[in-house]
Amino acid sequence: MRTILIEDMHAPARFWGDPDGADPAAVEQALRLCKLPFTVAASFMPNLGADSGFPTGTVLATDGYVIPHGLSADLGCGMAAARTSVSASELTARPAGRVSALRTVLDELAVQVPAGDGPGGSHTVAQDQSMDDFWREILPVPGLGHPAPTELVEAKAELSRLLAKAPDRLGTLGGGHHFLELQADAEDRVWIVAHTGSRGVGAAVCRLYDGLAAGLNERWLSLVPGRPVLPGARESRTRDVAFLPSGFADGQAFLKWASFCLVYATENRARLIAQAEALMLARLPGERTDYIDTPHTMVQTERHRGRMVVMHRKGAPRAEPGTPACVAGSALTGNLIVEGLGDEDALFSVPHGAGRRGAAGTPEALLSRGSVLDALTTARERTMADLHGAGVEVATRDGALLLSSDDMGGPPGKAPPMLDALARPVHRLRPLGLYRT
Repeated sequence: MRTILIEDMHAPARFWGDPDGADPAAVEQALRLCKLPFTVAASFMPNLGADSGFPTGTVLATDGYVIPHGLSADLGCGMAAARTSVSASELTARPAGRVSALRTVLDELAVQVPAGDGPGGSHTVAQDQSMDDFWREILPVPGLGHPAPTELVEAKAELSRLLAKAPDRLGTLGGGHHFLELQADAEDRVWIVAHTGSRGVGAAVCRLYDGLAAGLNERWLSLVPGRPVLPGARESRTRDVAFLPSGFADGQAFLKWASFCLVYATENRARLIAQAEALMLARLPGERTDYIDTPHTMVQTERHRGRMVVMHRKGAPRAEPGTPACVAGSALTGNLIVEGLGDEDALFSVPHGAGRRGAAGTPEALLSRGSVLDALTTARERTMADLHGAGVEVATRDGALLLSSDDMGGPPGKAPPMLDALARPVHRLRPLGLYRT
């Protein structure tokens, strides 16, 4: 795979893939990050795509500063995968006159696991409070001082509202490109794969601390050239890169909140996996034999070339040499379990997407029942036909299926070339069934 190194900036930009073939807006975002005076290193994955904050597929190391808005899509978002001893052939078998165990499991998931960002996205009954210690450690929502800008007051209220819902959103799927899937490896063993995050809490944390950072940047006259925030302004801070000193109180508080979101999202994925596993094992003999959790949107301190830095990762999980990671393929190709090759120039990273581009971009088809445009209805029918033609069972909540072209790309089993220089495939998973919003 071709790599491009651009060095005429404060920190060199390394693109894994040809930036000439990437989205120009994403490349512009990436190069702007490398011009920041506190950037130490930057690496941009093959799944680079323009997005709010940083482009998806960014790994950015900074010295002494953290950028809250850069990861605003979903702090803690990632993938988890559990391998089981259950036979995929038995799961998909259809005894005479009956549906498969796979179909039954998917239908029960659609009933039992809340999905989406609306009122139906939370459990309606109290959840297991086995995380009491976890909730006691939650940080207070910061004070804003007076008078506080309206946007900060609204951001604080939103975070408080989501925190109140957070216990009952554990074990829920969320919206967008998040999914729960059952897949099979080459040895006919069933894997359960979940992709979800911190259920809105992470985005609210980023929004609040970005507002605090922007206010401080203006007070310090630390303006970052870029798109104006206010219409008609000649030059102002770029909200994508408003920053906080990581060693000061607000920066430290944000990093603690980021850690909270990561733990919360990890527990959310674990509960989703456990729910699907329980439904499957109630029908077929087997047990869990392996478990992997791979967060791909996070910020934390890491060691880089002998120094501690603040490492921002958006759609680019860390994968040490020999460490397994779960990488999203597509609804037709399936996901991959890989091991990182430990390339320090890539900041020990692999791309989140090997087919899906995560939250980046606008989905090309929102496919739903009801009175929608004929074109969308046709697209939904074609999508469902493609999935069913590939033998993939589908379950949705409220009949909606949100898929982009990246979700549907590629023939099954094809190894994406973008991974060659960064990871070694261990398992190429074959899709059996998916549950989506």
